[in-house]
Amino acid sequence: MSRTDPEATLVNRPDFGRHLAYKAHVAVGGRRGQVITAAVATTGATADEHLLAEVLWEHRRLSRLGIPEAVADAKYGTGPNYRYLDQVGVTAFIPTTRFGNQHTGIWGREHFTWLPAEDAYLCPAGQRLRRNSNDSGTQRIRYQAPKGICLACQFRSSCAPSGRARSLDRSWALDLVEAAQARLARPLGKRRLVERKTYVEGIFGLAKELHGLRRTRFKGRRRVQIQVWLTAAAMNIKKAARRMAQTPRPAGALRLLARLSPPRPTATWFLPRPATI
Repeated sequence: MSRTDPEATLVNRPDFGRHLAYKAHVAVGGRRGQVITAAVATTGATADEHLLAEVLWEHRRLSRLGIPEAVADAKYGTGPNYRYLDQVGVTAFIPTTRFGNQHTGIWGREHFTWLPAEDAYLCPAGQRLRRNSNDSGTQRIRYQAPKGICLACQFRSSCAPSGRARSLDRSWALDLVEAAQARLARPLGKRRLVERKTYVEGIFGLAKELHGLRRTRFKGRRRVQIQVWLTAAAMNIKKAARRMAQTPRPAGALRLLARLSPPRPTATWFLPRPATI
């Protein structure tokens, strides 16, 4: 822990190594992500996926406009986030988070058949995995095979090598997750992810290289939040000034301001991975 700035917490990134840092979560909107609509500073230890609802709320508070689509990277692709976006009527173009320590060489859920009428899974050997527990903390339901049934199964080496009853976890938001995966596999979904990389990742590059956001100038999260806000405002003003300089006609300024206003309800809302500072 830092003795001079306790709120700067440890971050471990492969490209940076371990260091004390803050995170800047930024949302941009518009056809080409030309307007920064929300900026939230957090400690380095704050999990990215927990900030989606807050950043979305900040965007709505500042712009007072709806959001038909949200595009983000896999850090935000969790069950609670899919459920939240579905509840507020936002279409999610977010890849699913893949957690580490997954078993390799063991059959996954794709080898089992879901039986919605029975609320059970059917395994390749014809046995049913029935509901065993429902964890509200992880928002997952566990389905398990009958005790001892896997010991003599012909598929034991591929399905349950230990011989213990095989189990599967089903997220409360699995239907929404599968719908998002199908959406991303279509041409529109692929285009949205390309747009996020093209229009959004450059925001952090410019903020770090040209606007001093690579390092914080202050101590304490509240002061870092002010720096993030001022950086976002400066970048928006500079973009507006460049566009106005390219439109000399008097009516052009009005059209420019209309274009640089926060995105209309038909615009896409992009959420990049937070930058560490």
